[in-house]
Amino acid sequence: MSTEQRSTPRYDVDLPGELGVGHSPETIDMILDNLSIGGCFITTDRPEPPGSILELRFVLPGVTGLKVSAKGRVCWIKNNEGGQPIGMGIQFVSLAAGELEQLKRYLAGFLSSDTP
Repeated sequence: MSTEQRSTPRYDVDLPGELGVGHSPETIDMILDNLSIGGCFITTDRPEPPGSILELRFVLPGVTGLKVSAKGRVCWIKNNEGGQPIGMGIQFVSLAAGELEQLKRYLAGFLSSDTP
């Protein structure tokens, strides 16, 4: 039974970045494994509990190196069962309008490469 609840498609990516938790100045390295307009999946060995609000920072390659800074909410976590990557599903809750437009352009490149 599928529990798919996404309203926008996600695309496989391999984007390094960092995330901040709460008001701590410490950041945690992460890898975005997939990305959409609405959110992403982050591989990290330190997933936060569902409901946590995170600060995400990553660079969109090919878009003049645009650094995206977004707030996201942890919707679910994936543990290490069955060899799956450790990480968390994130829903974006805040993204600057200009960054959102650049993200749409970046993802549109995946759409155009999917069409014959």
